[in-house]
Amino acid sequence: MGDNQTASSDPNRQLSTLSWWQSGPAELAEWERIEQLLAAAPAGAVYDPDTDPVVRAEFEADAAAAAAREAELRELGTLEQAEPRAGDEAVRDELTR
Repeated sequence: MGDNQTASSDPNRQLSTLSWWQSGPAELAEWERIEQLLAAAPAGAVYDPDTDPVVRAEFEADAAAAAAREAELRELGTLEQAEPRAGDEAVRDELTR
């Protein structure tokens, strides 16, 4: 940012601020939820998302949605028509884990 430019006129800063206002409350709530989990855990406990029921439910919901989308594409016959590209398997694995 140049000397004559203020933070409020910087489009990247404005976008960052807008992103915070859109996701900030949810992000803060998530950190507060994790803080509560750790406060209720034994001393020295470390947060593990693999054992967090909320995170597990999100992963399961994402996997179910991905499977439903894949089934719908198979029904339409469009999945078989698509040519695989580099990274497709990694993306599919990430979506369905």
